[in-house]
Amino acid sequence: MDYVYDILINLNSSKTYEFYEWRDSDNLYHIRKAPLIKVSDKQFLDIKYNNILISKNILEKIKKKTEVYQDLNVYYINYLCVFACDLDIIVVEFNKDGYSINKSNMLLEEADDTLYETSELDCEVIEYTIIKKDYIYDVDNTRHENEIKKYINKEINKAIKFCEYNKLKYLYYEWFNKKNDDINTIIKDMKKIFNTDYSAKHESLAKVIKLSNTSI
Repeated sequence: MDYVYDILINLNSSKTYEFYEWRDSDNLYHIRKAPLIKVSDKQFLDIKYNNILISKNILEKIKKKTEVYQDLNVYYINYLCVFACDLDIIVVEFNKDGYSINKSNMLLEEADDTLYETSELDCEVIEYTIIKKDYIYDVDNTRHENEIKKYINKEINKAIKFCEYNKLKYLYYEWFNKKNDDINTIIKDMKKIFNTDYSAKHESLAKVIKLSNTSI
């Protein structure tokens, strides 16, 4: 079996972040050694963009092969594998039944080094079943933008729940630049903000919400 050595990964189930969006508070792991499988472009895209169930023989093949540095010790991640094709790499963790549960990109330099090292490897055909499309990839918004939109959505829903109608009218005016006293229309329109393409208006509205919360 082939391996990749000395890499940093950021395992997540809800969102696979690009390396430049990583934070110290994330689930960062310093991998000493991890199994590596090179696959075709088609299989790679299936693995990267879907929740999958891998075959038992692959699961056994990678079992406890991933070593992680922790302080001065080394421990194992039960089922983890680095998958590569000619142009890209993804790290996937599986549960004991073979279902993909977490994924991670790699640091740019480490990814480039690994791709160079795997360029001469033959592709392996692996068995898996696609369970469903994986929505942890959001190519439209950055991590910061997603957090701003979620914050606005949460605050709007909270204002609706607690019947804070004056606050909703105020936020409506800030977003649409016009007054409206029809609370049903306000609620309907404000709920659409989350699905609106990100812009500077989201940033401004989030600041207004934070100011309004601190002034209460």
